[in-house]
Amino acid sequence: MTAGVVFQASKVNLSDGTVVNRVREQYQQRIEKQLAAMAKKQEAEAELRQKVDCAWAKGLHPENWNVDDLQAMVSWLRQPGESKIPSNEDSLVECYLLTCNCWEVERSRLKEGEQPVVDEGGSDG
Repeated sequence: MTAGVVFQASKVNLSDGTVVNRVREQYQQRIEKQLAAMAKKQEAEAELRQKVDCAWAKGLHPENWNVDDLQAMVSWLRQPGESKIPSNEDSLVECYLLTCNCWEVERSRLKEGEQPVVDEGGSDG
């Protein structure tokens, strides 16, 4: 333990275990926050996947999709670092047609059945 941890805990007696417990609590809270963020990300991914499946189920040509369907499809195929998703329908169709040939394998999202990695490194006391 460092002096900073002791100072933050406002305790100087290391033998009573309060500092160690505080560090463990903070570590556990950080892990829980990471898990909650990953669960939220998985829920958003599942919701987007459902929208994409609905757009495909319509069996329409991309130029006949509505704006919501186009936004879902462009979001699904979007790669990190790309510009923002356009808002008007013509730009969405153009963006979709540019990206529709990208393989899903190349996407930076979780594949079906894949679990996110949790950083469990670090010391707990």
